[in-house]
Formats: sequence, C-alpha cells, structure tokens
Amino acid sequence: MVVTGTFVPLPLGEVDRSVSAIQLQDAPLLYEHWVDYLQSDPSVDYRQCAPNDVQGDISIRGTSFGQTLIMLNGLRMDDAQSSHHDMDLALPTESLSRIEILKGPGSTFYA
Repeated sequence: MVVTGTFVPLPLGEVDRSVSAIQLQDAPLLYEHWVDYLQSDPSVDYRQCAPNDVQGDISIRGTSFGQTLIMLNGLRMDDAQSSHHDMDLALPTESLSRIEILKGPGSTFYA
C-alpha cells in the first residue's frame, strides 16, 4: 500500500508518521456513507448538526474542526472562511478507494 500522508508517496512501512488507512472496499455492506467509515478510527470525532451527514464537522485527537484539514486527491476541501461543515462533500462512496488519517502536525506540508 502506498501512503500519501507524506509530501512524496511512500510505502506504508517507510512512513515515519502516525497514519491510518481505511480501505473502503473491505466492508462495503457495513456502512451506508463514506463518512461512516471514519467511526472505525477511535481518534476521529465526527459531529453532525443535522441528519443524513449534513452539516458535519470532524476533529482528530481532540482538536477543533478548524484545526483539521480535509483533502481530496491533494486538494483542500475545507471552507476557506470558517473551516466549518467539512463533511458536506457530495461524494459517492463508490468513488473512493481509501481514507487516510494523518495525525499530528503533518498537514503543515499541505497548508
């Protein structure tokens, strides 16, 4: 598995950061939406203000939603003004292969 939680993609064994990779094809019948896969990582806290994954925010290891960076294929997906409601992405689950969670200050490479 190649992990892109670094500036240059590396094999998982060579990554010196705490990275979790969730394969979305491993349990396709357990979850209805790609956001549900995030609940399998205990360091991720997902909060939603409305049903059906609308107005959702995510935090990692107790950070605020403003300190969490969401990226899709290397592009920032958070709201530039408020960093609020990051999970309001209209992405079909079938279009994603994995979710990588990079814990710690590693996202400063992408800021």
